[in-house]
Parts: sequence; structure tokens; C-alpha cells
Amino acid sequence: MSGRRPGDAEIVYAATEKAERELKWKAKYGIEEMRRDQWNWAKKNSCGYEGTTESNNCHFNCIISS
Repeated sequence: MSGRRPGDAEIVYAATEKAERELKWKAKYGIEEMRRDQWNWAKKNSCGYEGTTESNNCHFNCIISS
């Protein structure tokens, strides 16, 4: 993980109520399930997607300790 970069939002809010109301769409997963899934992916893929510049230039084994 790294700190906020220039131009990054200081804080972001997300709610699905408007989509539920106007689009009749309901989120399948809650924030905790999505957070957990993202963290698990990041732990297993510390260099990003295979074939990307970041993964091709990955000079370390793991940036996230288990």
C-alpha cells in the first residue's frame, strides 16, 4: 500500500441506494465482502496482473506480508 498521490481523492463515499431506486439494481456483495476479496487478491498478486508493466518490472518477491 502507498500513500495518497497528488490528485487522489482524500475520501470517497459509495452507496448503492440511488442505483437500487433508479435502476432497480441491487449490489450482490457488501463492502466487507468486497474489501476482503480485494485484500486476498492483492496478497496473491503483489506485482499486479501478469504481462503488465508493473508485473514485468517487479523486482521483489512480495510487497504485502501475510
